[in-house]
Amino acid sequence: MHNDKRRETARAVLSSRRSLLCGAVGIGTAGVLAACGTTQDDNPTEQQEPDPNEPLARTSDVPTGGGIVVGTVVLVQPTEGDIAAYDARCTHQGTIVQAPDDDGVIVCPNHLSEYDISGQVTQGPAEEDLAPFAIRIDGEDIYPADD
Repeated sequence: MHNDKRRETARAVLSSRRSLLCGAVGIGTAGVLAACGTTQDDNPTEQQEPDPNEPLARTSDVPTGGGIVVGTVVLVQPTEGDIAAYDARCTHQGTIVQAPDDDGVIVCPNHLSEYDISGQVTQGPAEEDLAPFAIRIDGEDIYPADD
């Protein structure tokens, strides 16, 4: 009778440990799968190409020495009045890059490739520069250039 009680206790402990372990594995798997997913903002295939009839931004929106990301375009202003644009899709796997930081570094949040404010790759895994994106400026408005 004493052994039956021990067996019962051992089964309860094993059952609890097994449930805990299975639960932890399930939660861990769900976390990994969620981390591998992308949002619509990061998925270039979901991004709409800019409309040449709609302004991307105003020149005053683009900080000197930095820039902004608008959809699939990164607008930069390395020096006062010198505005340029690049395709904002990282050349490694197409993730939309982040706007330049205070040092003018453009970072891809996916695998941390880095580009300088002129779109040149400075740190991989990306191996190619950001592609130039043609723009036209009409007064204060910045538009995609007509092809």
